[in-house]
Amino acid sequence: MPPGADAKRWQAGWGIAPPMAGTVVGGVLFARLGMKPLAVAVFNCRRDGNLSYWALARFGGGVPGLLVAVSLENLAGGNGGKRCSWPC
Repeated sequence: MPPGADAKRWQAGWGIAPPMAGTVVGGVLFARLGMKPLAVAVFNCRRDGNLSYWALARFGGGVPGLLVAVSLENLAGGNGGKRCSWPC
């Protein structure tokens, strides 16, 4: 196995797992709540993802903080796609 191959697998998994989880969570929430409450929840999740980058820049946090920020953003992206065209 080439050097760094294990790290590349972790990076790939960390990049794909949160959007997939967000898609599943979004589908379950859509089935239970409907469109408008889900849209509000997705917008709030996206806001929190952006605020996590601000908190990372403001207060630090190193690699664990970066992993949390990226995971929140990917979870929100999987939840509602990259843009939500439905107006609230």
